[in-house]
Amino acid sequence: MKKLLKLIGIVGALCIGLNSGAAIANSQTFSGWAPAGSGWGAVFGSPDVDGPFVDNYFFQMPTSLQVLGGSVVISGFGPDSSGGVSFNTFFTDFELKDVTTNTVIGGGPLLSIFDTFSFVAGPGTDIYKLTVKGSLLPGHDLGSYSGTLNVSPIPEPETYAMLLVGLGLLGFAARRRKAIV
Repeated sequence: MKKLLKLIGIVGALCIGLNSGAAIANSQTFSGWAPAGSGWGAVFGSPDVDGPFVDNYFFQMPTSLQVLGGSVVISGFGPDSSGGVSFNTFFTDFELKDVTTNTVIGGGPLLSIFDTFSFVAGPGTDIYKLTVKGSLLPGHDLGSYSGTLNVSPIPEPETYAMLLVGLGLLGFAARRRKAIV
């Protein structure tokens, strides 16, 4: 019994030690969808990064159609320890996940202060989670970042079929008119 208690104590101490430098996961605000060109756009970000971070943004797609989308995230600027102004955060991972189906849709490791990714998301009322991970760059006490998420509906296959039929009919009409003249 003493050996078991000692083992539990060691495992507990290891877990506490390993987690002491871990980033805290936060659920941040997502601006909501607004019309943008032929689709919708939303803004996300954090104005108060003070160390390693894992920020989660939960949302639903703005349409019941399948969408093609993309996202851009960029570090904020701020004063550094040398008295200059520079980027203040960096990103290590960026992921879009369909929480309802537990499917990763897009993203991957980011190793810069500015990055993008694109994705295709299915129709329906699924809940999605955008996760941004990163930390402060050396020489900064506080940082920030912001990003945009943009989606546009993907035309249904029937739309492409009608387009091809229409082009075929135009070609047939032009050929017929040429033969009559």
